[in-house]
Amino acid sequence: MRARRDRAAFAVLYDRYYPRVMRYCLRRLFVRGVAEDVVSEVFLQIASHLPGFEGTTEADFRRWLFRIASNAINAHLRQARRRQELWEAAALSRRLPGAHAEVAAAATIELLDWPAVYRAILELEPREQTILTLRFFADLSVVSKVS
Repeated sequence: MRARRDRAAFAVLYDRYYPRVMRYCLRRLFVRGVAEDVVSEVFLQIASHLPGFEGTTEADFRRWLFRIASNAINAHLRQARRRQELWEAAALSRRLPGAHAEVAAAATIELLDWPAVYRAILELEPREQTILTLRFFADLSVVSKVS
């Protein structure tokens, strides 16, 4: 209850629960960097919603914390699944998502080596990765700058 108003009390909760939430996320997501990102999101949500938290015990807080962590993990997995579906649709249609092409017959399609595609994207500079993913995976068009 003190953590609602006192940053030091929140820091105590953070220090106590960060390792537990991290272990939970890591066991569900398997990739340390992804788990760290999700844990960061969880504690940002906790910090921003703590004033409205209605629980009165540490057990209430723990249940609330892990419910938020579970929701964040599930949201990440849903997003990753949608991203994978886009990649697969792109491979089947031989186009990148957003091209609105009919999916060709599976027998005539050569599937891309998606791990190689991912590795190639990761070799780009961060700015180029952003441009590529915004253009082809967020379906944003190229717009010239008007002076």
